[in-house]
Amino acid sequence: MKKFDIDRQTLDDLNIYSSSSHQSVFELFNSTITVGGWDRLNEIFRRPISDVDELTNRQKQLQFFISSKANFHFKKEQLDYIEFYLRMYAQPVRPVKFMRISVIWNLLFVEKHVSFQLKEGVVEILLLLQSLKETLDNLKVNVEAPALINTLKALLTELISSESVESCFHQHPRKIGLLATTKCDYVFRSEKITIVKQILELIYEIDALSSVARAAIKNQFQFPKISESSSPYVHISSLFHPFLTSPVSNDAALMSSKNVCFITGANMAGKSTFLKAIGIAVYLAHLGFPVPAAEMEISVLDGIATTINLPDDLGLGRSHYYNEVLRLKTVAEKIKEGRNFFVIFDELFRGTNVKDAYDSSLAIIELFTQINDCLFVVSTHIVEVAEKLVQKKEIDFKCFKTEVKDGELFFDRKLKNGISEDRFGFQILKNENVIDILQAKASLLK
Repeated sequence: MKKFDIDRQTLDDLNIYSSSSHQSVFELFNSTITVGGWDRLNEIFRRPISDVDELTNRQKQLQFFISSKANFHFKKEQLDYIEFYLRMYAQPVRPVKFMRISVIWNLLFVEKHVSFQLKEGVVEILLLLQSLKETLDNLKVNVEAPALINTLKALLTELISSESVESCFHQHPRKIGLLATTKCDYVFRSEKITIVKQILELIYEIDALSSVARAAIKNQFQFPKISESSSPYVHISSLFHPFLTSPVSNDAALMSSKNVCFITGANMAGKSTFLKAIGIAVYLAHLGFPVPAAEMEISVLDGIATTINLPDDLGLGRSHYYNEVLRLKTVAEKIKEGRNFFVIFDELFRGTNVKDAYDSSLAIIELFTQINDCLFVVSTHIVEVAEKLVQKKEIDFKCFKTEVKDGELFFDRKLKNGISEDRFGFQILKNENVIDILQAKASLLK
């Protein structure tokens, strides 16, 4: 499987895991029931894919669970106990001709609590197998079952067909005798332990994928179309940020011939939210997950790198601007490798003076336009940079407009064509009465 490149800074910027707002993309999709299911979902999140076939397969798996809406009735406590039972130190008793003597001998020398644990382990596995078979037999779907479901059916059939297990399978597990329990214990913890463990791994996979399916249904996410095009592009209709209660949706498009999206707009107009939304959608698409949009089509990319919430590093004596330069260097080195990257920079060079920010932004963005095997989304507070680059055909200029109504700022958060020259920093300062507060204090000192 080809590795998709994503680093800690990008994961933090997009709130893939925990964040200061206690919201994360992972938790948005996480309704897993079992510990193993949580682990599997976490593993999926940490390994985005850059292969069309792998992504297509993941999408088919999820579409199956969305279509079937199957409830496998997994129980965390049951699976936890089964895992404990399989690791017990007490050796399973091998069935022999004089099995009853072996059982009596075992009971005489095994502690009572161990005997109880062995009995409970057998009971819980039998209950799990019965539940699995019932669920699989009742599945009614309109799409082809993925390989993991067919594999689970085959493993379940093989395990149940074992003579010792088959004789107990159609009874209530708590009613089977001591001899049958001991025989099943040998099957589960020795003869067929590999199959038991394979079934558990498939259960955890199903738990993780079912969790993603539930999130897709709840949030009305849609699957992106994955393209094998060697030329990078992203087309999104009605993209929205998944954390917002009443999000405003926007469209976005980038391609090799117009590989830079240059966004301007006043503070709070919606730039950062849009950048995070498109970054999240690109990331989810490379997990094979549905995305927060009505439609999306994307070529397979090799990685995503963002700079949205870059912290200072005062402990190392680094300024914000120097950290920006180092971050840009890291991204430049990734790009130099010839990989198709999706790059997001929010408020490029905000950590330095206007003159340096202007010169640096102009130089970097002009170079971005020449690297047409990568896609760039850049926002800036320096409108003059946009005006200088307005003739560049590789740049798609987008903006968020702001209106003033009765002295109050109004943001519709709709992405529009063009360049915004809105500057309302002083208006915000006034609206929050900062000037009045300081004037009142100054007047007291006169």
